[in-house]
Amino acid sequence: MQFSMKKMLVVVFLCAYVLAAYSRGNYLHGSGGATLYVFVALLMTLLFARAVWRKPVERVWLVLLTVFAIPVSLAFAYPALINPQCQYFIDQQATEHQARQELAALFADDPAFSNLGVSTVQVKGVNVMITGSVPTESDLERLMCRVQEECDCYEMCGILWEVKVDKERESLTTQ
Repeated sequence: MQFSMKKMLVVVFLCAYVLAAYSRGNYLHGSGGATLYVFVALLMTLLFARAVWRKPVERVWLVLLTVFAIPVSLAFAYPALINPQCQYFIDQQATEHQARQELAALFADDPAFSNLGVSTVQVKGVNVMITGSVPTESDLERLMCRVQEECDCYEMCGILWEVKVDKERESLTTQ
């Protein structure tokens, strides 16, 4: 099978299309959305490849696929154009991701916060739960102050605290 320059460009474009579908799906909806986006992109890629590799190239088939692919691609890339309520979900996903990143950076910055974890739940807004233990009461107070001062998620999310003071570690450090 001989590869022409046109066919090589089509292959490169279609690979980029699948990669873009994965990254956009992952950004908007997480790994489940990325899987769906890649499935649809691979299906479109398969249909395009079949049309390009046929002898002779069926231009009508390519035109129909292109006409179909453009609105499908736009709907997947910008779902809020079709359903404006999707934008709320997308914004909540971004807020949840930002909150997890901010808190993970804060916990990694201080060894006293090494036993802390974060979980998030979307109900009517994003609720962030901070769980775990800290060595002393002063560490707990410092944690609460740092979250309030340094994290934007404090203003955007409901924060629930399930942080305990590790009495054993506190008593060992005071002896």
